[in-house]
Order: sequence, then structure tokens, then C-alpha cells
Amino acid sequence: MSEHQLLNNSVHTNLAENQVEIEALNFRYGFTVGQYGFIIPEGIESEVINTPKVYPIPNTSSLMSGLISIRGLFSPVFAIDQLLGIQFINRSPSIIVLKLNGSFMAFHYDKATSLELHSHSSTESGLLPEPLKRFAGTIYKIDHGLWFEFDFKTCMDQMTISIAH
Repeated sequence: MSEHQLLNNSVHTNLAENQVEIEALNFRYGFTVGQYGFIIPEGIESEVINTPKVYPIPNTSSLMSGLISIRGLFSPVFAIDQLLGIQFINRSPSIIVLKLNGSFMAFHYDKATSLELHSHSSTESGLLPEPLKRFAGTIYKIDHGLWFEFDFKTCMDQMTISIAH
């Protein structure tokens, strides 16, 4: 066996061991709006833009705060608090931007964080207000609070329909 093959074999063994450890720890990004925790589902690109300039658009629904520029592309900034009937506790000047099927969706939040999801989920959806229930996926109980995977695709569709009327 050559030195190159030996090195590759040892690397694969270490990576395989690390992969098992990583899969056991299911880390995801999340954020809060008011007292509710939102988990960004797997497969959705996300980033935080620090204190962007939001350009208001005249004669649009109050559900749309305006537009921001992201590397030369525009993203609508939605008033997620109004859509869901939630009040911010300490609204961040930053904005979370999600990329869904080539389109952007941005909104303010209170606090962003990374979370370790445990394999067990909660069935306590009764504690969520009605506007949140229609967008709630799997619910997790983390550090005495409820966090749920948020269906951003449905939310974006709902926002688009609401703004168009």
C-alpha cells in the first residue's frame, strides 16, 4: 500500500467518525420574533444583513416594509410581525434574508441564534396563536421555550397574495 493510499484511508476513517458525531448534533439557525422561536428549515439559504437601508415603496400594503439591495438584487422586506400578529420585544436593526427558489424574502427579527435540535419534538402546537399554526412545522422544546420549523414558502406565498390585493 502506498503512502498516499494509507493517508487517504486514515482520513476517510477520521471523517467517518466525525460525520457520526456531527449527525448526532443537529445544529440549525433560528431567530425570535416576540416570544416565539423560528427555525430555518434545512435547504434554505439564509444570511443576516446588518442595518441595511430599506427603501419604502409608496402605495403598498403595510405588510411590505420596502426593498433592500443584496449584491445588486432586490429583496422585499416583509412585516412578519404584522402578518403573524406578534409584537417585537427588542427589534434588531439587522434583517434576515432567506433565499427560496431563486427569490429572496427578508424581515426584521428580535434575536438570531444557532440551536441544537434534539431528536424528540413537541406536540404542543396548541400554545401557538392561530396565525402561527398555519406556518408551523415540527415543534421543538428547547431551553423551556417552543421553537418551530417555519414554512417560509407558504408564508411568502401568503404575503405575495396579501400584497397583491
